[in-house]
Amino acid sequence: MKENNKPDYEALGRCVFLNNEIHARIASLREPVSHLHELGFTPHYLDSNKPKLSINQKVIDAVEELARETRDIYSEIYHLAREYNKWAALARQESITIKVYSDSSEQDK
Repeated sequence: MKENNKPDYEALGRCVFLNNEIHARIASLREPVSHLHELGFTPHYLDSNKPKLSINQKVIDAVEELARETRDIYSEIYHLAREYNKWAALARQESITIKVYSDSSEQDK
């Protein structure tokens, strides 16, 4: 039987683990963006002396992939935060306030 003044240590351990996972996912968001910079993120170049347009398809493909990766990572972060909040009360930890922004509107989850 657990004493009422002690946190649930299993829940506390889960919170620590989930918190670390959330921070790792947030850090991983930087990787795809740095890849775009490596490609020389200039989708077109117009030379005033000899007009020409160059489009680097690799940049377009990388932007599409970045959007997919970012969407997946945001989804993972959201689900990790929701799971964290399930354990937070048992661990006597403050829950994470989740705000989802869309079209400049804000929703608390």
